[in-house]
Amino acid sequence: MRGALILRLWNKLVIKAGGKLDVYGELNIKDGATVTGLPQPEATPDATTEVKGLVKQGVAVADAAGEYVTAAEFKALLDSLRASGAIANAAAAEGGGDS
Repeated sequence: MRGALILRLWNKLVIKAGGKLDVYGELNIKDGATVTGLPQPEATPDATTEVKGLVKQGVAVADAAGEYVTAAEFKALLDSLRASGAIANAAAAEGGGDS
C-alpha cells in the first residue's frame, strides 16, 4: 500500500514518525500492553461551577415520608448533593467559592 508507511515487525504495529492510524470499530489492548498519551483518571479534576470534572456518588437520602417534602428532607437531599460535589456548597451559593 503506497502512501502510508506502516510496518509490521515481530507482532508489533509500527507507524513512522508523523504517521496516523485511524481505528474504526473495536480496539483491543491486550494484558500487559501499555498505552501512552491518554489522560489518567487521577488527572481529571474535581468538578466545580466553572470546570467539568469528576463527582462522587452522593449518599442515599430517604424518600419523602408524606405527600409534601419537609424542610428537613429537602435539606438532607441538598447536603448529600453538596457533599458529593454534584452541586456547589452553601458558601459558593452565597458567593464564597466553588467548593
